[in-house]
Amino acid sequence: MVRIDRFLSACKIYKKRSLAKKALDDGLVEVNYKKAKPSTIIKNGDDIRLYLGLNIIVIKAIIEKHENKYYVSYQLVFSQNQSVPLC
Repeated sequence: MVRIDRFLSACKIYKKRSLAKKALDDGLVEVNYKKAKPSTIIKNGDDIRLYLGLNIIVIKAIIEKHENKYYVSYQLVFSQNQSVPLC
């Protein structure tokens, strides 16, 4: 089990943990369809929804524990670009 802000920075979705914390405080990240706080604990298999600009990205958390260390990665589930077409 890992905090969501550490997970997002460890997976390089955000470059720094402070940027991940700001996105979480702004409500741009949901875990299992609920708005997440930086201290939200995520488990293996949780769905994480990210609102990055005009994009919506849904990923599935992959967390493995080996000898008291957590190894994190993610699997892309869905990605949508909500760009407005130019007329």
